[in-house]
Amino acid sequence: MLRLKNILVKFLDYLTYILLLQFTIVVFLQVVLRYVFNITFFWGDEFTRYSLVWIVFVGTAVLSAEKEHIRVGFLVDLLPHRIKKCMDLLVNLLCITFVVVISIFSYDYLISNLDVGSISLKIPMSFIYGIFPFAGVFIVFFMLLDCIDNIKQIFSNEQNTSSEISNDIKHI
Repeated sequence: MLRLKNILVKFLDYLTYILLLQFTIVVFLQVVLRYVFNITFFWGDEFTRYSLVWIVFVGTAVLSAEKEHIRVGFLVDLLPHRIKKCMDLLVNLLCITFVVVISIFSYDYLISNLDVGSISLKIPMSFIYGIFPFAGVFIVFFMLLDCIDNIKQIFSNEQNTSSEISNDIKHI
């Protein structure tokens, strides 16, 4: 499972890099063409808007895999190891529930808009809306792996795993 997770994270990393690169290029070209040559891309604003949405959601999937999502843990960090892991498990289960619900509703919305196209780019809006269930699958997968890891740590006698220690060292 760890190998599959690493492959998926690498794929999502590269996808994020590509999205950021094309976003940066289009924004740079828009600024230069608009202010130097007084020319604009009629599709540029729409392209960058949709690219940014994709960047955010793919980046969210990567962050959930690396357990780098935003959390307020100063009280939880004071708890004993097993209780802390139980709290982590509870938070992950709540996040999984939220992501599944959002993904289901966004999939329904995607299906209902299959025949709608974007104004400037003339691409199906279902492609744009598809990021929600796409990223949701990855987020749920990574959080389920984290739940499995938390359950193992709750029932083991070890206090810290090597990955947890390396994450603590990385944050110092």
